[in-house]
Amino acid sequence: MLWRDAMTASLDFIAHEFINFRNGSYAWIDVKRFQLARWSGDEVAALDLLLRHERYRGDYASGDSVSIDNRRLHGPFLLSRMTASSFDLVDEAVADQLIRTWVKEIGFLDPVPEELASCLETHVYDSLRGATHRYKLRELGREAMHDYGWVLWHFWELVLLDRSDASLTLVVGAVD
Repeated sequence: MLWRDAMTASLDFIAHEFINFRNGSYAWIDVKRFQLARWSGDEVAALDLLLRHERYRGDYASGDSVSIDNRRLHGPFLLSRMTASSFDLVDEAVADQLIRTWVKEIGFLDPVPEELASCLETHVYDSLRGATHRYKLRELGREAMHDYGWVLWHFWELVLLDRSDASLTLVVGAVD
């Protein structure tokens, strides 16, 4: 990341959508949308901005996961163990397969109910298809996990970047 980018680029939170499967599986997908302001197009800089953003912090395990107590956590992980290099660039097919397989196998949904399928299409798959770059958080291992990170099962995360409108969408799924 260029020093100029670090001084001028910003990541502005726009919207949030929480998709609860409501089928007894305790599966959910959380979608957060951001706008990249004054962004040079550097993907590593965008990931760095996300890692530092207040809306990225939280454990996803408590009612108010973005709280003062959780500023050092992200999902099951310690933020201090996460960097932009914790993400791997993946293509659309890999990201799509990750979500669809997880929805069916982990969410115990086959077929996916029409209402949930419509919600996923609108809030997840449209963003996935519109992204110019897709990043998947790699498995960080137990050494990166915080004390109660184990409560989130089958945790996965995608960061969807769209250069055409300088947007970033964070898509997180888990079972708790």
